[in-house]
Amino acid sequence: MLESVASGDYEIKILQGERVKIQTKSPESYSTIYKELKNRSTEFFTYQPKQERSFRVVLKRIHPSTSTDDIKQALEDLHHKPNNIWNVKIPKQENPTHIFHRPATQSQ
Repeated sequence: MLESVASGDYEIKILQGERVKIQTKSPESYSTIYKELKNRSTEFFTYQPKQERSFRVVLKRIHPSTSTDDIKQALEDLHHKPNNIWNVKIPKQENPTHIFHRPATQSQ
């Protein structure tokens, strides 16, 4: 099955406990093999590909009154997909700071 969908663009390692590790050489092969295993209802585990992982960004020196919607739109204009944006507050003061957090995924 692997050879028919990924034509050698992968490596196989035999692990303990009758398990097999399939290491793809490209994101395209990963996607193709993943879809085929899902279609066949195969029981398997996978890690999220690096290009699809989210990451956290800290934006500094932005005035606290800046709207998070404005920040979100500016990031989307740069082809990022922000999940959530919030202004960092100093504990016990509750005053907004000049720091914003933005968990995001890779560029579209």
